Amino acid sequence: MVPGPSLIRTARRAGSSSHHHGSHRPLLGAVRPIESADPVELVVVPSCRRVADLRRAVRLTQYLGSELLVLASGRCTAGSVVDRYRGHLPGRLTAVDTSAEQPCFEHDLRFEADSISHRLSSRRSDVSRKRNLALLLARASGVRRLLFLDDDVAVPDRGDVRRATGGLDQGFTTVGLPVGQFPDHSVVCHAHRLAGGAQDGFIGAGALLVDPQRITSFFPDIYNEDWLFILDEVAAGAVATVGRAV
Repeated sequence: MVPGPSLIRTARRAGSSSHHHGSHRPLLGAVRPIESADPVELVVVPSCRRVADLRRAVRLTQYLGSELLVLASGRCTAGSVVDRYRGHLPGRLTAVDTSAEQPCFEHDLRFEADSISHRLSSRRSDVSRKRNLALLLARASGVRRLLFLDDDVAVPDRGDVRRATGGLDQGFTTVGLPVGQFPDHSVVCHAHRLAGGAQDGFIGAGALLVDPQRITSFFPDIYNEDWLFILDEVAAGAVATVGRAV
C-alpha cells in the first residue's frame, strides 16, 4: 500500500477522528505503582513454537515463584517441555498436549460463538481453546492471579508483573502490559499508521494478568479474541494497564 499525499495529510492532522481512534488507552484505568505482596499463582503459556522459545517464560516464572502451565501443540510437545525445563522449575511445571485430536479439547471447550466465527473466517488457531482450558482449570482450583504470557513475549522489567498484581488488589479484574516493538493492529489501523497517523497499540492476552474468579468471560475462536474477552470488563471500568512487554 502506498498512501497518497491527501491521505497522509489527513492522517497526520489527527490521531483520532469520528471515524478512527488512534488510541484506545483512555478506556483503561491506571494502576498505582504499588507492588502486591500476593504472588502470581499461575503463568500460562499457549505454545506452538520451538521449546527453546519458552525460556523467557521459564525465567519469569522462576523470578515470580509461580507455577508454569504450558499448553502445547504444533512444534511444541508436552514431553519435550518437561524434558527440557523440569530441572529449572522442580515441582512447578505442568505441560499438556492440547491438539484438536484429543476429544475433550475438541468438544467440551466449544462455544456457540465459535460456530458463528467459523462462517466468517478461515482462521486456523488453537490459542482460544488453550486459554479457555487454562481459565477452566484456574477457576476450578481457586487461582486468583493468572498471568497469560505468549511464548514470543518478554517483560523487560519483571517488577511490572508485581505492579500489575497490585492492580488486582486495587479492584481491577484485569491488568495488561502493552506489548511494544511490533505493530499488532487491524487492517484499518495498519492503513492509518502507514499513512502517517498516530497509531497506538493496546493490551492483549500476550501479557495479561487476570483474576479468574471474578471474570466470567471466555475467548471466542476469532481474531482479536483477547479484546472480546475483556470487552465487558473494559465497559465496567475494571481493566487497567501498567508497564510494558516486548
